[in-house]
Amino acid sequence: MTRLGDLVTINPPTASPSEPRSIVALADIDPRSATVSPLPIENLDEVPGHRRLAFPGDILFAQISPSMENGKLAIVPETGGSVLVSTELMVLRPHARGESERIWAFLRRKAVREALAQYMVGTVRRRLGRETLEATEIPDVLSERWAVGAEALRHLDMAALLRRRFFEQIYGFLGTAFARAAVGQERIRLGEAAELAAGVSESAVDQGAIPLIGAADLRHGNIDLGAPAFVAETTARVPMLGGDDLLVARVGTALGTAAVYEGDPPQASFGNGLARVRGDVFRSDFLWGWFQTAEARRGLEAGASGTRVSKLKMAGLADLNVPMPGPSSDDLTEIARRARAALLAAGRQGGLLDDALQAHLARVFKGPIRVEDPGSRAPTEDEVLPAMRGIFQDCSVSQREIWLKAVRMPGSFRARDLIASELDRAMLQHTLSILEQLGVLICERDGVVATWRLPHPEEDLIE
Repeated sequence: MTRLGDLVTINPPTASPSEPRSIVALADIDPRSATVSPLPIENLDEVPGHRRLAFPGDILFAQISPSMENGKLAIVPETGGSVLVSTELMVLRPHARGESERIWAFLRRKAVREALAQYMVGTVRRRLGRETLEATEIPDVLSERWAVGAEALRHLDMAALLRRRFFEQIYGFLGTAFARAAVGQERIRLGEAAELAAGVSESAVDQGAIPLIGAADLRHGNIDLGAPAFVAETTARVPMLGGDDLLVARVGTALGTAAVYEGDPPQASFGNGLARVRGDVFRSDFLWGWFQTAEARRGLEAGASGTRVSKLKMAGLADLNVPMPGPSSDDLTEIARRARAALLAAGRQGGLLDDALQAHLARVFKGPIRVEDPGSRAPTEDEVLPAMRGIFQDCSVSQREIWLKAVRMPGSFRARDLIASELDRAMLQHTLSILEQLGVLICERDGVVATWRLPHPEEDLIE
């Protein structure tokens, strides 16, 4: 095992021999592929300040939550020269050439990021400290083993990339087909053609018997229920779902995401971040297909409002102009139904690919995950000895009693002549106070500090 801090320099100096030509924001990193596409800089003077500088081969790693946990990391591409990087990203510069991919692959392990998340600090936006990342240990991998593992990783990434392109092609085809069919068709307000209903307020959610569908459960036109909330049957005004209802997300980044309810789970309701669309004019599959057009997205965005989080009011959804079904509507409805089935299968295959990638990384990087909080580790001699100068033979009786109670098995003592200096009781008491707050146990002999360590949770209990 090797400390990550011994393999990379985190946030190195920003001197650059050439002017950066591109910029990277947190949003430019794709967590699914752990890659980045830097955007070109048109005018360097207009770029906001407080940026870091990164070079090809550097690793970018998100330091805020939830981006870190979600896998926002990437290697700066070899082409394009230096890039300006958001300060929400750490820059990891490997000490040795060729180490970028191995470290990048290690940080892609979900289990590693979950362990790192335990040491993030902050209340509004939790952040990962540089010292914690430096203290993280990465398993040593033989070059032959890594060569095989890296090649397999590239194949898994390629399979995932092809799966994502499949999604893009299906959605692109649907948007084009429905947009062309809508040309010249009469429009009607959705509120006039369908019955609209808002979902249950979050304050009504309880341990009941009715599963509650949320925006996160709408996946590629289908409802794929994970761990649902429930609402009690006694709750007033619980809107229920029926076959062929359409659910539309109307809050946040999921705005406009839609899915067809096909009776699974039975007797289900939905949260207030969703709207139910029910009517005889449109089949749900047809309406879902039209929601994939650029015209539909523009209409939904125009009806939304909000500064921090966009929300589509029910009145805005009712005002959405929808093309009336035309001669090809039956064919389009069947195309949309088949597309949803294909997307659902592909999405589940994508989940299996993600699981396979994580299993592969766990095999490559065998060994325990060791993430250490630098605030709880035993300090090094170089860190402690300067602070302990002035601690010497004339220690108080009460202080010696504390040491003797705390240290049952002091182990071998090593004299520290350099810290046995002339009397300075003030420095002594001050330093001991600091060390006690850190939880450091002091071992002394004849009044001279010999060794120090952190308390053992079972062996060093002070009665």
